Amino acid sequence: MASAGQWRTAGDGSGRSFQLAGCNGLRRTTGKQYRRDIKMYPRQFPPLHTGSSEFIGIRDQGGLYVDKTRFFRKLLEVTPIKSGGIPPLVHQFQFLARPRRFGKSLLISTLEAWFQGIPPNSAVSTDDAHNRPVVSQPQKWSNPDWLWQGLDSDEWHGVNGWHPVLRIDMSTVSGPSAAAIQGALGLEMVRLARGWARRGVPWGTDYLPPMPQRDDEPAMALRNIIDGVYHHFQTTVVVVVDEYDAPLHRFIGGVEGADEALEVLHDFYTVLKASQSQLYLVFLTGISRFSRVNLFSALNNLVDWSDWPAAAALCGFTQNELETYFAPYLEWIESETPELAGGHLMDGLRAHYNGYRFGPDPETTQVYNPFTLLECMRLMEEPGIRHRALEGDFPNMWALSGSPTLLVKLVQQGRSRLPDPSQPWEYQQGMAYRLDAPDFTALMLQSGYYTLKGGGETPLMVDFPNREVRDTYARDLLAAYDINLNPARLQPMQAALANSDLETWVRELTTFFHGLAHQNLTTEAPYRAVLQSLLIAIGVDAHAELSVWSGDADLVASVEDRTYVMELKFNRSVTAAREQVVHQKAYAAGGTEGFRTVLGGYLNFRREAASNTPPTIECEWEILYSPSA
Repeated sequence: MASAGQWRTAGDGSGRSFQLAGCNGLRRTTGKQYRRDIKMYPRQFPPLHTGSSEFIGIRDQGGLYVDKTRFFRKLLEVTPIKSGGIPPLVHQFQFLARPRRFGKSLLISTLEAWFQGIPPNSAVSTDDAHNRPVVSQPQKWSNPDWLWQGLDSDEWHGVNGWHPVLRIDMSTVSGPSAAAIQGALGLEMVRLARGWARRGVPWGTDYLPPMPQRDDEPAMALRNIIDGVYHHFQTTVVVVVDEYDAPLHRFIGGVEGADEALEVLHDFYTVLKASQSQLYLVFLTGISRFSRVNLFSALNNLVDWSDWPAAAALCGFTQNELETYFAPYLEWIESETPELAGGHLMDGLRAHYNGYRFGPDPETTQVYNPFTLLECMRLMEEPGIRHRALEGDFPNMWALSGSPTLLVKLVQQGRSRLPDPSQPWEYQQGMAYRLDAPDFTALMLQSGYYTLKGGGETPLMVDFPNREVRDTYARDLLAAYDINLNPARLQPMQAALANSDLETWVRELTTFFHGLAHQNLTTEAPYRAVLQSLLIAIGVDAHAELSVWSGDADLVASVEDRTYVMELKFNRSVTAAREQVVHQKAYAAGGTEGFRTVLGGYLNFRREAASNTPPTIECEWEILYSPSA
């Protein structure tokens, strides 16, 4: 961590100093009155841009920007040419997959600024005396010093020349049918063309195509926009696409109309290959990687950076970046709450927010989710939040980054499986999946609920990246069943398992299920999902479907020095549940390394299909293995 009182801002690249003592902030209460008893972050700290992903705006305001331009040395590597001029890129078509709210939009915005700078008539004022024009840059466009000063790219920005950038935001393109998606795409093309009209492109004149209309075919509109911008500026065009797969999310799992929606998008993206001679770079981001979808069948030279070690920290914050860029905030927090000093704050942040690894190589750099970490830093200004952090209760912001609708749907279909640390996972076979037949593990990896562990000399596994995601996973699923996690309801269950009071545990479990919306509990799958999420919510290390055992068990939960092997049935019998778990005693000693007592629990949830009454639970337990036996 930087030394006390010293920090570096990406806004101007210079070092500044501040005094932690006497940083009395002012907080507005009512009218023009202010309170001085609650300290705020000093004003000279670089602003935390929790609500913005626009590179130019962040730099203009001197905001906290974690420099990622060093990765452009590889992404935007050029091929030298003998004829002079702007050298072409080594990789013209590129793709990056990352979970939601992981900095993809800021990356797209940074690339936009990299190639075209600040457009004319921008709300951002620039000083011509400090402009850094690059090759082919038109008049009235600007590249001010402060945009790149202090960054890795400070001395070499401009090597790629100037290019107009078509920025397409597919997160705004959605609909339940192909017709709806086509209409939304048409609107996006009209918005894009109007934006370039304001920048001087005279659509319909000088041999340029006419302004696209809403009812035009989106693929043809995109083709005309590329052609018009290329001919107007007489230089190749950059196309950046944010969330390329957003229109497809509602169709994952074989939803009706998926084939027609895919056809619309396939035709749209095929234009990029057809326009190759007019393009300098095509860069796409998204969450998912689909197989047998053929969205990019024409882009046969697409470079996928998603699991390359060299791009592992392109999005997200590394441990070193946290300690460097957030140093003033970390030091201020520790000064205001000394109990968090001595490594306690950093240990808590690391356990709660770090742990994402995008690649099978065990040496791949791990990163923090930038959205949740920035939100945590914003909230830690409040004394109450800092005191909760003392108890290990850091803010859970992952739930704010998106909806678990798809996850819940797959769970209700019976496809949910908690990560299994004892089961190796075939990475290359599982990362891409069909739209109509999603692989749950790959989907959970790409959405950010799971990450990779192990690899190299040990088997490659999947698991939750950190405590925040683990807790949010359980709460998201339970919320889908209208379950309110009242601590008063959870504590007796937690205590009963810890004390091996299984009779009390089953009684509390029965009371818990009595309070659920029973119309959602019609098969075995939701009972299993609710129970495994409930175990996570009460702090139990729970995993599902440990098929490495000689028999299969729905749930395996570890508490203290005991392991509970549970098999669930719905409207069947305890005997059927017991028969599912066979030969457990032979595995238990080796699987638990001999120090845990292993208990088998056989549960049958019984509820009549046409009944409005809550389910009853039949349960039996037996000791499968005892280290003292």
